Amino acid sequence: MTHRAPPTRTPLPVSAALDADLARGRARTGLGPSFVGAAQLVVAALVGVAISACGGAPPRATTPEPTADDDRPGPEVAVALRLVETDPEPELDMPRSRAELVLIHVEGAREVTEVGTLDGICQPTHEPGTVGGASCWWAGAGVILRVRRDGDTLRVIRIQDDSESGQGPEEELLSVDLPRRAQLRPLLGH
Repeated sequence: MTHRAPPTRTPLPVSAALDADLARGRARTGLGPSFVGAAQLVVAALVGVAISACGGAPPRATTPEPTADDDRPGPEVAVALRLVETDPEPELDMPRSRAELVLIHVEGAREVTEVGTLDGICQPTHEPGTVGGASCWWAGAGVILRVRRDGDTLRVIRIQDDSESGQGPEEELLSVDLPRRAQLRPLLGH
C-alpha cells in the first residue's frame, strides 16, 4: 500500500497575526484544517466587505441625463453687426455700407449672414434691449437697424427714418437661429 500525503491548502493572504491566531485555535480546539480554511475564507470576505464599505473602491461617476427642463446655460456665442463700406451710389455719389450679421461660436466656427446694403454714412449704435445695431443717415433720411434676441433666435429689424416724417414701422429683415440657451456676447463697434 502506498502512502499519499494529504493535499496541501494554500491559505488566503490574510495577516500573519490572523494565521497565528487560527493555528493556536486549531491546536486548542483540535479542529481540523478544513475548518480553519473555511474560517479564513469567512474572515477574508468580511475584511473585503469592510474595505469596500469604508471607501476602498471609488464610486462610479454618473452623468445625469439632460432633461427638457434643464436650466444650464448653452454655449457662448459672440454676435456682431459688421458694417463694410462699399462703392458709393453712382448717380447721387451717396456713401453706402454692406451690413452683415456675424456669429462666432465657442469652437471658432463663424456664421456670416448678409443683411443688405444700406445708403448713407453708417455707424454702430448701442440701444437698450438690443444685441447690436446701426444707424445710417444721408441728406435728411436714413435707416436704423436693431438686432434683438427673441428666445433662441436673433432678429434684425429695420426702421426707416426721415427728418420730416419721423420713424416708420419696424420691418424684420431676417432671423437667425441660435444654439439652445446660448449665452450672447455682443461685439460692439466704436
